[in-house]
Amino acid sequence: MKKPYAWLAQTLVFWLVLLPVLNTDYLLLWLAWLNPAGLVEWLWMLLETFYRFLVPVLALTGLLAWQAMRAMQRRLGTKPYWPLAANACCFVILLFVGELFKNAIIVTEAWRADADCLHIHSMLHSIMAAGEHAPSHAFMIDDGQLYFWSFRELAFVASPPREYYDCRAAAM
Repeated sequence: MKKPYAWLAQTLVFWLVLLPVLNTDYLLLWLAWLNPAGLVEWLWMLLETFYRFLVPVLALTGLLAWQAMRAMQRRLGTKPYWPLAANACCFVILLFVGELFKNAIIVTEAWRADADCLHIHSMLHSIMAAGEHAPSHAFMIDDGQLYFWSFRELAFVASPPREYYDCRAAAM
């Protein structure tokens, strides 16, 4: 590419537009333009909090995306939209790898707990919800007790005690 900063600029625009569209909590990323050190601190906090999930997902995504971008660059060459296409491809790969890894861990944990029922939402739904212990990620019911999935702990966390939960009613 003749202008190396054009690729970086298009990459920043892609992610700074995409993330707030998915979840308004990410609108704070726009403040990164005012405070780049704050962005680095936020990214470090994110990695530190969710490293057990993010490190394997980002490593595999990086390997797959690198191969995909090499193939795309051979086809698209120096076309002006190449960086946007590469970032879109990376996002799709990230969702795919994250979905596979998340589902494998959640199903394994539910199987170990011998849960009565299990409900898993998609990775995109989890990104859009962005809660730590939320039924928006996944939940299981075991002996009437409701458990929410925690990406921080990569385990199910018991919800506050309430009335008895029914599998059919909770999945609706």
